[in-house]
Amino acid sequence: MSRPVRRQAIFAATAVLAIAGCNAEQDAIAPDLAADTANLPATDIYLAPLSVGEDGAEVGTFRAVAATPGYDNQPSFLPGEATFYYVSEGESGKTDIWRYDIETDEATRLHDSPSVSEFSPKAAPAGLGVSYIQENEAADVTRVHHAPATGGPGEAVIDFAPLGYYAWLGAGDTLAVYLRGEPPSLHLVAVASGETRRIAENIGRSLHPTPDGRGLYFTQANAEDGYRVMVFDMADDAVSPIVDLPDGVEDFAVLFSAGGALRGLFAGSGPMLYFAEAGGDEFEWKPAGAFFAQGVKNVTRIALSDGGAWIAVVTDAE
Repeated sequence: MSRPVRRQAIFAATAVLAIAGCNAEQDAIAPDLAADTANLPATDIYLAPLSVGEDGAEVGTFRAVAATPGYDNQPSFLPGEATFYYVSEGESGKTDIWRYDIETDEATRLHDSPSVSEFSPKAAPAGLGVSYIQENEAADVTRVHHAPATGGPGEAVIDFAPLGYYAWLGAGDTLAVYLRGEPPSLHLVAVASGETRRIAENIGRSLHPTPDGRGLYFTQANAEDGYRVMVFDMADDAVSPIVDLPDGVEDFAVLFSAGGALRGLFAGSGPMLYFAEAGGDEFEWKPAGAFFAQGVKNVTRIALSDGGAWIAVVTDAE
């Protein structure tokens, strides 16, 4: 397991931050983008009830809720609902957006697009329905799109590309985006004007906005070839370190209190879930649950419902 990082520690100079008011140039395009989106791993989505108290996090029994052959991935809960979006690979080899309802145990496909793939579905700001990353027909450009939550044709939100992941900030007027490249970089994009600026380089794929939309938790490569959780504060225009993720881990999820304060972080390593509770000067990763009974070998992405009543995790398929 990786060591904690003091919140006030100065981030190492090897992690490059470039905060500037100018437009960012799209000069770091991933050359193998089409191949990357065409060769998806076989993954499943598991769901469990969750409770967090004074003694830490308690995770209930996990059950598979999306385990079709191929790629079931990228769960994202809808605000205030026991429902999440995810993507699933169809017979065409392309991914479509689905919605899973916990109460009814039913999954509904929102989009059927056999010629292009969608990724990273999220509840979009008011009036925009569902947002997602969509590739073009040649699978060499990926942009943020939106479409009605009931299904139907969508359209691009911004032209900036090629993107891998994103998060809505502000009042839905700003997008934080992961620009695919060598290295991948974090940018802010003004939705109305398209103006962009680079915030950080060498970032990971997990982007988590604060409930008020004025901050963003993300990861950045650290000096030990791992990832460190960082937080970007829009008001101060500053990036601060939080804690190193466990060794070999790229993904994490953020738990907030009802008032919007940071309550803790979840991460998965092998078949184990870990929780680092906020409080004091340091975070410490402690076991929160295990997948040994299900035979799961590796936990990757994690999603939490509002208030932390449910946790959805992505695992490598057996």
